[in-house]
Parts: sequence; C-alpha cells; structure tokens
Amino acid sequence: HVRVPDLVLEGRRLLREGRAPRFARLISWLQLERPRWVELLLSAAYALKRLGLARLAVRLGLPRLIGMPGLGVAEEHVEEAPCRLLAPELRARPELRSPKDAAYLYFAPCGPNYVLPRVGRATVAVLQSRGRAAFLNNRCCGLLAYNYGDVDQARALAKRVIEDTEKALAEAEPGAAVVGD
Repeated sequence: HVRVPDLVLEGRRLLREGRAPRFARLISWLQLERPRWVELLLSAAYALKRLGLARLAVRLGLPRLIGMPGLGVAEEHVEEAPCRLLAPELRARPELRSPKDAAYLYFAPCGPNYVLPRVGRATVAVLQSRGRAAFLNNRCCGLLAYNYGDVDQARALAKRVIEDTEKALAEAEPGAAVVGD
C-alpha cells in the first residue's frame, strides 16, 4: 500500500523547490496568463514531431539545455502527435459551451487535452449519451508547476480552476458531476 507515484512527485517537488527550470516557469506562467499560447506552442511542437524534428532536437540535447530532460523522455514515449488539441475542438462545439442545466461538466486534464484527444472525445460522447454535458474550458490545474517546485504558481493555477468550476457548477443542474479522464 505504498503510494509510490505520490512519493516520487513530492520528492521531485522538494528537490526542485525554488529552482524550477526557466522553461517550466514560462509554461506555468503561460498556462495562467495566456493558456491559448500553450496550445499554439504544443500544436507547433506536434507539427515538428510529425516532421521528425523533435527526435533531432532530443539527439542534439535541447531538452537538457532548457532544463527539462523530461521532454526528451516524452518524445520517446508519446507516439501520437495529434493534429488538433482537444480544448479548441470542444470550445468550437456550441452544444458544449454553456454549463446551464448540464448534468455533466467535462474537465479536460492535460493527458486527453494535449496528448490523447481521442480519449477526451470518447469521454464527452459517453457523457452526452447520459445527459446534457458541457465543457469546462478549464485551465491547467497546476500539477506541472507543482512537480517542478513552483508551489506559488501551482496554487494560483489551482485557485483559478476551482473558481471557474464553482461558477460553472452554479449554472449547471443541481447535483451535476465534474468528470475528467
């Protein structure tokens, strides 16, 4: 019953506390202040991956150079390079825009939003088959910032998500469920 992932995340955060890489701080700041820019950056990164240039960047050591060796690991393990991210797609669907009278509010975590949009699409389809669903159009929850030791930024991101979710729940059907993948 040892919670290894939790312990590893906490250990990583403690090791980096106050020393988050500049690139991680930039991404966290963008997630808070300019979330659409993160979508543009990721879309460009996926285009580079589809062209094979991301693998070249890893071979040249760029992820280590910017202080985020995890990007190199991600390049090796993320097989899909979606042409479209989930959030912009869901924002464009009129039936998902308003939480008014929704029974389900879909929170798009980073995985389905940025890495596996097909999973998010499937989740939304299931929710819609069960009742009225709406997309929360949520921002980053702050986990990236937390993992890299930027606790203040993580709190700011989490606070914004909580505030936005509370507003949506106030408009939704009583007893509405917030669902993520």
